[in-house]
Amino acid sequence: MNIATHFSGKSLKFIHCADLHIDSPLRKLSTYTDAPVDKIKSATRHAFEKIIQHCLDENVDFLLISGDLFDGNCRDFNTILWICSQARRLGETPILIVHGNHDYANGLARLIPWPKNVHLFPCEAPSTKTFQTTSGIAVAVHGQSYSRPAVKENLALGFPSPVAGAFNIGLLHCNFEGSSHHDPYAPCKRDDLVSKEYQYWALGHIHKAIIYEPAKPGEPWIVYPGNIQGRHIRESGPKGCYLVSAKQDGLARKPEFLSTDTLRWHELKLEVTASHSCMEDLLLSLEKKLEALINADSKQTTALRVHLYGKASLCKELLSNWPKTELQIRDLCSQYQNIWLEKIKNGLQAAQDLDELRENPLFSEIIEDFEHLLGSGEHREILESWAKEVAKATGDLVHKSQWDQGKNISQIVEKSRAYLLGQLSEGGFFED
Repeated sequence: MNIATHFSGKSLKFIHCADLHIDSPLRKLSTYTDAPVDKIKSATRHAFEKIIQHCLDENVDFLLISGDLFDGNCRDFNTILWICSQARRLGETPILIVHGNHDYANGLARLIPWPKNVHLFPCEAPSTKTFQTTSGIAVAVHGQSYSRPAVKENLALGFPSPVAGAFNIGLLHCNFEGSSHHDPYAPCKRDDLVSKEYQYWALGHIHKAIIYEPAKPGEPWIVYPGNIQGRHIRESGPKGCYLVSAKQDGLARKPEFLSTDTLRWHELKLEVTASHSCMEDLLLSLEKKLEALINADSKQTTALRVHLYGKASLCKELLSNWPKTELQIRDLCSQYQNIWLEKIKNGLQAAQDLDELRENPLFSEIIEDFEHLLGSGEHREILESWAKEVAKATGDLVHKSQWDQGKNISQIVEKSRAYLLGQLSEGGFFED
């Protein structure tokens, strides 16, 4: 239903998206022998096609893209021409874009033959693009692109004053309120954005959809739409864009999320508890979770990670024969057409813990030496050997570059501890 039926005044609609990362490289795809390669490689393109289709279906007045259209400084003219062809599908509907830290205004970005309906904001200073919608509402979009990958200045402070009588939007790729999970590029605070007296801030850079509602009347909506397509397990859950309905003096309602992803990443966590007396019980619990996942969206292709954790008595059996455990889980998941099992994460522990072992002086000394050796990073050759053994035993490969940087030492400790305790349990040590 058109928003004009709810309000006597004029109205406008636009779609806000960010972090498209078109043709993003899939760095670990080669390690997956059964991955739906074609679907993953084309996922970002299909997501952008969905955004354009949403614009057509909703008859929007314009489209906003808050940075990182490309994953890097795109050197493939085929990709550039494809994006231009998608932009032409909107005819005269304006598309307003700022470059972010991945696709900063450099190299071929300046040579892109954009259609006439595309406006790219310059990087030298903030600028304003004004136009009128078909319903007669004046719109002023203020934005600034990145000139380099790492912009550490607070760009928002330099944005101009609002245009009187217009619906004012700030278009910015930035780290708002100091998110610790993303690089601190163009950092800004709520007061910085509120002080500009715009009605809406269209942000990019954070890959999670977040809406900051106005704290009081007259303040702007501040919105991260997240990225349009998850690319790995850390970008799990629905991905898409926001449809924004507004009047000249502010939003008509909360922005509406529209999904665009064609492959969705999901981590399914399953705790092994005392209720699981055998492997069949565990598989039944997993099957119920898989059914719930499929029923939630039967048409969605899911890249699934199964995370087993817990320290019930069954864990001893699962740990001591991990290859069989993994095989049975993979067999169950393979029976679902729209599920690709990306990985099985082994977070299992033996029922016995280190506190019990420390009561034995001999094993207490061994454990202390073991933890010191792993924690200190000494004897790299031994550690490399152990890492390979743990990876083989747990089915969890350790990436070489991360190991070299010491990122996986604590992980190795935990997995080694769980595996060794499982082996001691299997060998009957705790029954003596």
